[in-house]
Amino acid sequence: GRPIPFASFARMAVRPQDRMLVSTLTVVLRDKFDNIVMLDANDGKGLVKVVGKDSLVGTLSATSYQGDGIYTAKVTSSKVGKDAFDFELSGQKANKDDVTVAYVAGVADANQSEFTVIPATITADGKQASTLTVILKDRYGNAITSSLGKIVDIYALDTPIYKDLTTVVDNGDGTYKLSVK
Repeated sequence: GRPIPFASFARMAVRPQDRMLVSTLTVVLRDKFDNIVMLDANDGKGLVKVVGKDSLVGTLSATSYQGDGIYTAKVTSSKVGKDAFDFELSGQKANKDDVTVAYVAGVADANQSEFTVIPATITADGKQASTLTVILKDRYGNAITSSLGKIVDIYALDTPIYKDLTTVVDNGDGTYKLSVK
């Protein structure tokens, strides 16, 4: 007869794709001899379901049967965080080692990033300073928490204070600071 799939022998993996905007969770059914269990479309459909552990940060698609004992589901997120996934075989939890997907902030977006000035008013004596800070965020408003290198320039347009600006400091945590006297 045909090999019987066992959850304890199935394997689950995650593969990032589409420049990390989508990750694909893959379950490969195997029998107790580690052979891939080949099922036709009718026998394989609905046999495996990828499930999230606890409440999910991301959005999990329905599980689809790709043929040849392979099932996939896709996960995306616009929020920073982490999710753990498992799968069910014929409605029974596999209780395998979880597969984890981490969601990190995307590309810095000037429209979502923040700009602060503290204090906003100083005495024009060349001694008092004001700190200008840029907090980088992605297009979804997620804070970028690591250095992106020299990508931030802070400058004053058509004002005499331009010559008094010091170098922009990369704090290494997604924030950039500049002092103005």
